[in-house]
Amino acid sequence: MQLNSTPHKGSCFSITVPLAKQQTVLPTESEIQTYEEKSNQPTCSIWCIDDDKNNLDAMQTLMNQWHCDVRCYSDTFSCLSSQGVPDLLLVDYQLGEHKNGLDLISTLRKRTSLSIPAVLLTAVQDEELILLCKELDIVYMQKPAKPARLRALIRSLEKKS
Repeated sequence: MQLNSTPHKGSCFSITVPLAKQQTVLPTESEIQTYEEKSNQPTCSIWCIDDDKNNLDAMQTLMNQWHCDVRCYSDTFSCLSSQGVPDLLLVDYQLGEHKNGLDLISTLRKRTSLSIPAVLLTAVQDEELILLCKELDIVYMQKPAKPARLRALIRSLEKKS
């Protein structure tokens, strides 16, 4: 320990500490295997509903890269006929045949008696639709969806579970 002091100018304290050798602790074979198994397991279950096959293909590719268990549906009937409950719904607003994503989300929530987290993906820019999404606790997201924003949303769900 060292001290240098000059009246009316200040003081300087210093401590000299010897360096220790760095110890490298390698993980065991079972720890490596456990990590690899966990990193390849699905992080969450996501249902994507869109009447555009190209959009579904893109979402499926993206979700698979993030190790999500993803189911894709091109119409409301096949989605409503499905078993199980997803961790997240990614739903297009305009589903064709005079169907809309808000009605589908509402139906799925009623069927399961759960407030399933949901994102409404749409090219429609309407202030009333945005407000309605807020009232229904649905995330409004403009198309094209930004992958970074979707990933952040999925990670927030993972932390809650």
